[in-house]
Amino acid sequence: MRVLVIFHIFYENLAGYYLEKMRNIHSCQWDLLVTGNGLSETLRQEIRKLKDDAVFMECPNVGYDVWPFIQAVKDTNLNKYDIIIKLHTKNEDSREFSLHGIVMDGAEWKERMVDALLKDEKAFGMLLEDFVRNPKLGIAYSQDLNFKSKGGNPEDGSMLKSELDRLSIERKSDMFCAGTMFAVRGAALEFLKREDISQDLFHQSGPSHGSSSMAHVYERLIPIAVVSSGYKLRLIPSSRLSAAKFAIKAAIEPAIQWLVSVDYFGDDHNKSLKLFGHLFKLQK
Repeated sequence: MRVLVIFHIFYENLAGYYLEKMRNIHSCQWDLLVTGNGLSETLRQEIRKLKDDAVFMECPNVGYDVWPFIQAVKDTNLNKYDIIIKLHTKNEDSREFSLHGIVMDGAEWKERMVDALLKDEKAFGMLLEDFVRNPKLGIAYSQDLNFKSKGGNPEDGSMLKSELDRLSIERKSDMFCAGTMFAVRGAALEFLKREDISQDLFHQSGPSHGSSSMAHVYERLIPIAVVSSGYKLRLIPSSRLSAAKFAIKAAIEPAIQWLVSVDYFGDDHNKSLKLFGHLFKLQK
């Protein structure tokens, strides 16, 4: 298998963690493409110690880690690679978040995404084997960070729908990786080379959570587009217990949500009650 790691560095002080994880890559031919803005020579030398033929691409700090990834894909001959692994130096936010009932801060959020792909040599070997055995596997990432785009804000709702329509992508999935680190079939990313997907789309900036930027739209759009082109999604559990928990949840959650649930819908993030399949607005 031929693997390309696209690694975006914004926080230079966090890069060492990822370089250590990349040492778990084995049993394949792999290249490293590093994107960033004005990376220090000291860091470049550290990267070359891991991969002396690493390629560096200068990217503006636009669109968080998403536009640099797209720019790298545009400049890559995807026919050379079976798998693209997307990594970036995620901010280690000290705030705690409850995701799927798992309380984690930014550091653990990062670790769960990276460990799904590169926890150790065994984890990477299993990932590689999945792509070898299943040619229809298109994208794989942490089950703990898998979420459904439900239309609760513009990047989930009107902005996402508008961009999918503009690109003529038929929506066959709603799932995406919150945090945007994944392994993806190289051939499944050909659509990102379109001329109408350009840096100009990603001019908007804001807080890394809930800013309704085009980067957050593409965080959702890329996995959706991969599945819509006929590939399969694989979710990688952090443990057998975690896998069992998600399997039970997937079996019973639709019925519970149909009976009674509270959720947010629409660009205005309005809270609504669902009772026996009927929606009742709880706020304007």
